[in-house]
Amino acid sequence: MEPIPAAVLGAIAGGAGGDSGREAWAALSDLVRQLFRRSGTSGDAALSALEERPDDPKRAEVLSQVLAARAHMDPEFAAALDVWKAQADKVALPAPDVRDTVA
Repeated sequence: MEPIPAAVLGAIAGGAGGDSGREAWAALSDLVRQLFRRSGTSGDAALSALEERPDDPKRAEVLSQVLAARAHMDPEFAAALDVWKAQADKVALPAPDVRDTVA
């Protein structure tokens, strides 16, 4: 499974996509908290850190890496994350802010 892009996680955590984005974040939060609380690993902490500062790309990257590592080790979680990703892909996110500078 491909890691979920940190930019997508940060955007959805920050409220991008309106109601569908908030629903996607709530679904991911539920998925992560249910699984990671049972196992006592860092997923819940990474999720909470991004919730606190959704504009922090480092926190988004940490969550992306934690999710990818868990999906690699746990086929059931990977399948649930794939379902979540398919739903999250439908969320209309803003285009990245790209600026060209001519010197």
